[in-house]
Amino acid sequence: MFLSHHARRNGMSAFQLRVIAHALACAFAAPVLANPVGPVVVNGTASLSAAGKNLTVTNTPGAILDWRSFSVGSGESVRFVQQSATSQVLNRVTGSDPSQILGALSSNGRVFLINPNGIAFGAGSQVNVAALVASTLPLSNADFLAGTLRFREQAGAGKITNQGTIRSINGGQIYLVASAIDNSGILVAPNGDVVLAAGKSVNLVDARNPEIAVEINAPLNQAVNLGQIIARNVSILAGAIQSSGSINADAAVLGDGGRILLRATDTTQVSGSLSARGGADGGDGGFIDTSAKVVNIAGAHINASAAKGKGGQWLIDPADVVIDTAAATSIQDSLNTGTSTTLATPDGSIRVTGAIEKTLGGDAVLTFNALTGISLEAPVSSTSGKLDLVLNGGSGNTLGSTVALNNGRLTVGAPTLLVGGSIANAHVGATGGAEITVPSNAYVTLDNVTLGANLTVQGNGYLQVPNTLTLDNATVTLNDRYMNLYDGYGSYLNFTGTSALLTTTKDKGTGTGIGTVLMNPHQSGNPSMYSSGSGGLTIDANVVIQAGGTANLDLGNGGVIKNTIDAQTGTINIAGTNWLNQGTLSASTGTLSLGGNWQNQGTLGALSGTLSLGGTWTNPSGRVITVGNGGTVATAGRWSNAGTLAIGDGGTLQLGGNFASADIGTIRRTGTTTTRVTGLWDNSATSMSTPYDIDATGHVGTFTLASGTIQGGVLSASAGSVISVFSPGYYYLPSTLDDVTLRANLILQDSTTVNVPNRLTLDNSTVTLGAYSTLQFTGLTGLLTTTRDRNTGNGTGSILLGSGPATYYGTIGTGTANTALTIDTGMTVNGNGQYGINIDLGNSGIVKGTIDTQTGSMYVVGTNWQNQGSLSASSGTLSLAGSWTNPSGRVITAGNGGTIATAGTWNNAGTLAIGDGGTLQLGGNFTSADIGAIHRSGVTKTSVTGIWDNSATTLVAPYDIDANAHVGAFSLASGTIKGGVISASSGSVITAGPTVYYQPSILDDVTLQANLVLQDSAHLNVPNRLTLDNSTITLRPYSTLQFTSPTGLLTTTRDRNTGNGTGS
Repeated sequence: MFLSHHARRNGMSAFQLRVIAHALACAFAAPVLANPVGPVVVNGTASLSAAGKNLTVTNTPGAILDWRSFSVGSGESVRFVQQSATSQVLNRVTGSDPSQILGALSSNGRVFLINPNGIAFGAGSQVNVAALVASTLPLSNADFLAGTLRFREQAGAGKITNQGTIRSINGGQIYLVASAIDNSGILVAPNGDVVLAAGKSVNLVDARNPEIAVEINAPLNQAVNLGQIIARNVSILAGAIQSSGSINADAAVLGDGGRILLRATDTTQVSGSLSARGGADGGDGGFIDTSAKVVNIAGAHINASAAKGKGGQWLIDPADVVIDTAAATSIQDSLNTGTSTTLATPDGSIRVTGAIEKTLGGDAVLTFNALTGISLEAPVSSTSGKLDLVLNGGSGNTLGSTVALNNGRLTVGAPTLLVGGSIANAHVGATGGAEITVPSNAYVTLDNVTLGANLTVQGNGYLQVPNTLTLDNATVTLNDRYMNLYDGYGSYLNFTGTSALLTTTKDKGTGTGIGTVLMNPHQSGNPSMYSSGSGGLTIDANVVIQAGGTANLDLGNGGVIKNTIDAQTGTINIAGTNWLNQGTLSASTGTLSLGGNWQNQGTLGALSGTLSLGGTWTNPSGRVITVGNGGTVATAGRWSNAGTLAIGDGGTLQLGGNFASADIGTIRRTGTTTTRVTGLWDNSATSMSTPYDIDATGHVGTFTLASGTIQGGVLSASAGSVISVFSPGYYYLPSTLDDVTLRANLILQDSTTVNVPNRLTLDNSTVTLGAYSTLQFTGLTGLLTTTRDRNTGNGTGSILLGSGPATYYGTIGTGTANTALTIDTGMTVNGNGQYGINIDLGNSGIVKGTIDTQTGSMYVVGTNWQNQGSLSASSGTLSLAGSWTNPSGRVITAGNGGTIATAGTWNNAGTLAIGDGGTLQLGGNFTSADIGAIHRSGVTKTSVTGIWDNSATTLVAPYDIDANAHVGAFSLASGTIKGGVISASSGSVITAGPTVYYQPSILDDVTLQANLVLQDSAHLNVPNRLTLDNSTITLRPYSTLQFTSPTGLLTTTRDRNTGNGTGS
């Protein structure tokens, strides 16, 4: 029988069609579950042929048939014969019975079955078609004919169940669309598509790559797969999805794996297997998507591997998610197949509490995408194949566990905190400029990591590197702020391995990346990078290290610097044991300090900053240490330079530490330079000649001792040049000249001390002492001598104490109470300061040379010292104090305007020669016998300031006060004369004048044969008796003659019967 929608064209009426349809329905009437009944052709043509339990429908492309019911009973079959595999027929059930397919349904084309009452494919049923679209949601004729798969909402639409086997041809489709779908059978669409869409309405936009619009009413719209689905692409879309069966989108032999999409609005639960493997002979793995608000993957077996290609991907797309142990097991099982897995939460966060440990398979990628944060609280690792880990937490990532990726990549797309744990065998990178931070109080390990992202260690944070850290265009910042708020806290980068390495991809030849370590950017803390392992740290050539403030680098034992380290600001301290510099170490404007035990095999220099070379170190032959304009190279420790110290114009060389002249090597100067000695220089048996000479011409400059020590040898300088000494720092530490011969002039700057442990020899040179400076002899026997005295030359020497009237407190002294200082014959010491200029000869010191006060005042003091040379006061005051003697034949001279002032306990067996205009000031404790010979020339002054024991002595020449020009005036100036007779030539007087603080003078049992005048405000005390012998005492205003004993006596020689004199 042949039916056509175009029958009217053949002259048949609609009534005739209804009669034929009725007859056909009656002819095919059958019991329940019989073949389809009641067909009406709505579009196209169709012919039906029944043979027993078999029904054959032959239709034109696009035919539409309405059936009163459409079922296939067990043992029955329905076959649609169509023009080709792309031809399709729409079967719509208009009755109230659901469709039950228990037998066989087949077609060489595409078959649509629409039944809002429900569709059931029973157990044992077989569907073999080019493509099947089964739906309980209505599809309009117009959409069908237009090729639009738009299934509209219908109230009370039934469900679809499958317990049988549904197959499409190669590349065909199986689409099941209903309010709910339950598959416990087999769905097979080789290289084709299977779609299970459970919803209120469904729109299949692109069947080959289904982007399906499904309106869901959860949880009613449920899709359950307990069976087996095999296709190139599988999509299950519903409010809730449960898949405990298997879904297979594997490539057969050659080709890529397919796509499996399980997308639910509410819950997706997968406890079965999802497989989208690449072909056995080639091809990549496919794509698997399990998405819902809640995704339960406990027990799931996911495989998108590729035996000979790139592994596929698994996307997990829930809301907030916690990956516990069960979920982590499913993820790691997927990764073990080489399947890359993505967990995405577009509305929430991700928290990993179960360990993900990849132990099998090839390379894979594990990606976490979250709207808010991602927290790794359990290990993520791989021991088989590279594992790439991608963290895209919208508000940040937090890592607090072990991440070991077997040379995979860790990529962060948001700010990331490393709060603990470790990252091992991985490349760490960032997208969008995301920063990685080790926060305060965190302890983190990076082991064999390549860092392609900027990383900051906050103050009091700790980053440990057991082996190698490779930088790939990344900056590691060792911060100095606690919790990014409070200044003054150091951070730490510790290399703990036996052969630690800080390198770059450029150095390793694996890329072009370089790296930077920035330390102490806020200049407030004291961050440290150091090696604590048994081996040292090697820093490769393309690592740049910079510091804002003070920073510390300890290379450990055997470390190597191959890179450039430049102290641009602040201070960088580098230390270690047996470490090598094979790179470039410089101080642009900051300070670079080197210590430990090390050797330079590279480049060292100070541009405008300070390069401090400390510890125990060597600079081999051929190596140059340079100093630029305004720069300083300061040696320290124990060192040896076989190379060159190149000091540029305006540069400074500071020689510190312990070294010999042979250790200095070659010094090359350009322009005006400065050389300082701050260390211990062993110059024994060496004449310090070029390049050590101090030369006033422009190519050398100045030479300074700055709390340094030179032992032995000769210091020389070109004509007019000087060596200066100063004591830097708060504590004014001394410099030392130990048995040195000076052929250069030496200036002790203000507040400077030079210690001489033994001997200082001058060879036609002058030592000048500034204010508050000291030349101090610290041995038991100090000697200030000359080459002439030592018979090692013909040189003499001079010491200038003070540099003018405004100079104070310059001292030649002894360092111990028992030191005996000898000033040798060829030495001249000139005093040229205002006051406080001292020479301390210690205990039993000797003056063999010349001491002369030229201006101001100078004190010579000591215990039991002796003059064997020449003491004079040309125009200043020379005070001789302590306990001392001037032997017979020795002359102490006061010139015009000069004063010799005795003090202490003394004895003069020589001559006190007072020249015209000179003054003799007799102080201390002495007797008339101690005074010795006084030789006056011209008008002189004599005053008594000390205690003069004149008992039983008549003060006669040369002590007489004589008005003639060759004698001058005699005065008491707060001095004391005990006993004896004081006389004067006719008309002469003795005066007693006030002194500072108006201290009184004393005449103790003295007989006056001379007139005495007490000047204004003068006080004269008489402890016992004052006897006048034809003499007069005149008291000027405010003066006092005071008898201080209980029984004072003012008397005369007549009264005492010792003469006939009277008094007034």
